[in-house]
Amino acid sequence: MSSRTKNKYSKTISFKDHKFGLYDLDTFVKDWGSEPRRGVAENRCRIVKKKDEKVLEITIPKGTTSKGGSFWRLNLPKGLTDVTFEYDIMFGNNFNFVRGGKLPGLAGGTAPGGGSKDKNGFSARLMWRAAVSYDELCHLVKDPKFMDKKDVHKPYLVQYTYFPDKQTRKWGEDFVYSIKNKKIFLIHNKWYNIMMRIKLAKDPSKKDSLLAWVNGERVLYKRLNLRKNKQYEVGQVMFSLFFGGQDETWATKKKEKVYFRKFLINGS
Repeated sequence: MSSRTKNKYSKTISFKDHKFGLYDLDTFVKDWGSEPRRGVAENRCRIVKKKDEKVLEITIPKGTTSKGGSFWRLNLPKGLTDVTFEYDIMFGNNFNFVRGGKLPGLAGGTAPGGGSKDKNGFSARLMWRAAVSYDELCHLVKDPKFMDKKDVHKPYLVQYTYFPDKQTRKWGEDFVYSIKNKKIFLIHNKWYNIMMRIKLAKDPSKKDSLLAWVNGERVLYKRLNLRKNKQYEVGQVMFSLFFGGQDETWATKKKEKVYFRKFLINGS
């Protein structure tokens, strides 16, 4: 269900009234407004009962990275510069996080990803990471307060971001989610409420704001330039769910399942 007034936009996607079984294309288009790029046609998306609720279950096949999950976009109306995106997510039983994977977020302009050097847009998806060594952990987090040897192999959340001024090499830049300098670690069979907000500055000389909360606690506040000019806004929800990573060391070790309970988008 969505609504649009002159200066505001609101949309809720819930599965409580959906039929059990495969998430069929017609129902999907009614929910998201466009056809999916990956996941629905491959029969990876189902409406199931989980903890007495109807939820969206997405299966990620064994031995897969980017092409093994689901990907689609929800295009937002033009003119939105302050957008909040919220969803509930749960990782399935005995979920093996391997090295990391992508999760849904917001984007604007050309919505770069996949190693793109395009500077005419931004994307701010979530990602879970799990370093396989202490050296890799130090390379990923960069900040000494997050460099704890006990955290090797533990999956934690970051904001995985492409933007014109990013400092990393080819791939997106990580902003670690944390509360009191402690990373947000993930476990299976637990619901996590994720909320992120992007507020674009109207003044070209000022930086934009990127904020995030997990289960109601703020875990990120960054000021950065998400756009080189003011010609684009927050334009889409970028639904990404897959393992990876640029090589097969990121691939799923077995078939995995991820659950979503609801999606809320509000903008102005």
